[in-house]
Amino acid sequence: MEIFASVAPLVTDPAERAFLLGDDDPEMLAELTSQETALATSIDTILHDLYFLETDFATFKTGEGASELLGTIEEVLELKQFAAAQEGFTPDDYLEGRVKAGHRYNHLINHDDSSGYYVPVDFMQAFAFESEEGDVSVGSSVALLAELEALAAPLKAAFPAEMALASATEDDGERAPLTGPVGVWHALIRLCRSSVEIGLPIQIG
Repeated sequence: MEIFASVAPLVTDPAERAFLLGDDDPEMLAELTSQETALATSIDTILHDLYFLETDFATFKTGEGASELLGTIEEVLELKQFAAAQEGFTPDDYLEGRVKAGHRYNHLINHDDSSGYYVPVDFMQAFAFESEEGDVSVGSSVALLAELEALAAPLKAAFPAEMALASATEDDGERAPLTGPVGVWHALIRLCRSSVEIGLPIQIG
């Protein structure tokens, strides 16, 4: 299964949604806004309760940033395994609590493989919470960007040709034709830079 991600508001401005989807079903549009607002409010509340952060992701916003194909679930897992190995661990060590909170690469590894959000504020540990839609995984795009930048050197040593191509096209409009863990790294670092620059979350899945 391929995984896509984009940088966009958690709660779409209702007028923009009506323009995009048409306004012939106002109840459906209102329900979509209500669902998004409830999710974003939960994220705002948890970030405040855990980290004393004042965020406003439940506020209507407009605009969008980068959109990327991350790769397959298997390719995302490859990158997580590579990152964990740099610290002498496996992804399971992180997920099962054998790595202390805040350890490097936790925002990459503790985040769900195929869905969830990275929000543009810095905090120590990725987390998940239960919502009406199921478990929601939340990490920091600020912290993830730092993790990905730290991974650049070991990735260059392991995949020199792929990383040379990725580095040459990190900021280009077109994504380099990369697959495997370097392809996932390349897509994520572009998404993180977009998220941090414009102040909007990354939405995965």
